[in-house]
Order: sequence, then C-alpha cells, then structure tokens
Amino acid sequence: MSELVHSARSESSRSACRHFLRIKGIDRQTLVWLLDRAETFKKDPRSWPSYPRVVAGLLFLEPSTRTMFGFQSAVARIGGSSIPLTQTKFTRVMSQGESLKDTARVVSGYCDLLVLRQAVASALDAAVEVSRVPIINAGNGDEEHPTQAVIDLFAIRRWYGRIDGLRVGIAGDLLKSRAAHSLALALALFDTKEVRLMYPEGHGLPSWVVAAAALPITNRVDRLDLHNLDVVYMAGLPRGEAKDRLPNLVRSKFCLSPQAFKELPDHAIVLCPLPRIDEIDESLDNKQSAQYFNQSDDGLFVRLAILDYVLRTGQR
Repeated sequence: MSELVHSARSESSRSACRHFLRIKGIDRQTLVWLLDRAETFKKDPRSWPSYPRVVAGLLFLEPSTRTMFGFQSAVARIGGSSIPLTQTKFTRVMSQGESLKDTARVVSGYCDLLVLRQAVASALDAAVEVSRVPIINAGNGDEEHPTQAVIDLFAIRRWYGRIDGLRVGIAGDLLKSRAAHSLALALALFDTKEVRLMYPEGHGLPSWVVAAAALPITNRVDRLDLHNLDVVYMAGLPRGEAKDRLPNLVRSKFCLSPQAFKELPDHAIVLCPLPRIDEIDESLDNKQSAQYFNQSDDGLFVRLAILDYVLRTGQR
C-alpha cells in the first residue's frame, strides 16, 4: 500500500492527501498528465498500476449508474476492493441525526480513498475537512463533475490528437449541468478557439463559471447552431418537475435529430456525459461522429489514471 495512503490516515498529516476535487483550481499540467496516463493505460494493460490492498469507499449519496459502476470497475482493475454506500435518503443530514461530516470521518477510517457523489454541493468541502484519506469528487450538487471533464477531454484528444485550436459547442441546460461547468473550466486551460453555448433562455452557464473560465464564448439562445464546430457536447435537458420542467417545444430545439445532424461538419464528433434522455436521436448511434459510447468506455482508463493520481507517492 502506498505511503501516501498510510500518511493520509494520521492526524498530523492530513495535508498529505492528494484529493481530486474540482477542475477550478487545477492546472493544465495535471490535466495533461492524467490524459497521458490514461492513454498509456488504454494502449497497454500491462502498464496499469497495482494497489492490491486498497479499499475504496464509494459514497454515492445521489443516484448514479455510470460513474459508480465505472469506479467500481477501475478499483477492481488495480487489484483493490470497494465498499459502496448508495442510500439516497442521505441528503442534508444522515439518518438518525448523523451528519454527513461524521459519516465521512468514520468511513475514511475504514478505507484508503473515498469517491463521493452528493446532491448538496457544500457536502464535498465538509467531507474533505474531516477525511483522513484522499477524496475524489464524483459530482457535487450542480457545481462540478471533474472526473467527467477529464473523460471528455480524453475523448476529444483521442479523436483530434489535440485539444488546442478547436471549436466546441455545449448544448443543454447549462445552468444546472455540473458536467458542462467542469468541461468549460477545463477548456479554459487550453487554447480553445471557440466555445459555443446553446441553451434555453435563462439556462446559460452560471456567472461563476463564466468568470472563472475566461473563454472565447459565443451564445446561441433557444437554438442549436452546429455549423463549423469540431465537437458538439450534448449536456442534456433534465426533465425536471412542475415549474422546473421545460416545455416539450423548448426541449425539441435542443435535441440532436437526424435533421439537425446534417448541419454538423463531417469531421466533427458528438459527445455526451450520459445518461441520454431524448437529446440525441438513437438513429444516430451508428454514425462515425457519434462517439459518446466510446467516450464512456474510455472512462475506465481515465478513472484508472485518477485513482493512480490520488494514491501514488512522490511527485508527478
């Protein structure tokens, strides 16, 4: 077991924990290191890291399929084991009055790392404050989803061989899409030629993301505009309930239909963080441009790289 894991347990060396919390605050060098590492893992399984005694606590206090399954698989591939906690009753406080903070402190005593997904954004910082082991943010409220952003960058770079100099369109409910937030922040670390935001009125990127990203942004309100794009990222439109539910007519404007697909340049790719609701017509799945399932498959190698990042000793 790595020295970092051992040191993370001690009261006096909590700072030794190498968390993976947000794209905001991370640097390009780290992202490129992760992408390079993931590429190595994809090309040669013999290069995969080995942590045979590592136990990962998977605190998925918000429903998840792909992210949780992906981390369980990645932990197993490095020879470790997982302890999942998936009870969705845990929201602002735990059952029987137990706080999330107390729970994070307790389970960090049983594990070597925590993967946390929570519906309340502030829960991440509360867990980091008390955890004795590294934490990987698997989605905190509607703030960020940093592991998904690295998966997105990996898909882009595998297709084009680069991230710099591309035109990227992000479509959907960008106000609440944590995947879109993290992707925008990640693209800001590269020489992105254009980030075209396509969203319903009132559902654009929150001001804190726009301020932090400093991107060459163009806005398309209430319509898709796929002309001249290299990447189309379908962030999706959650169905929502009652007053938050978007009318079907509005939703239809942001669905990638066969007709809308014709606007896409031949070289472009379509990505999606999944799950797909209705934002991409299933008839497009076999198109060469439709890379979202390959994107999801390659998430294994990115998660292997992130696990290696938080568990390894020494400097990059």
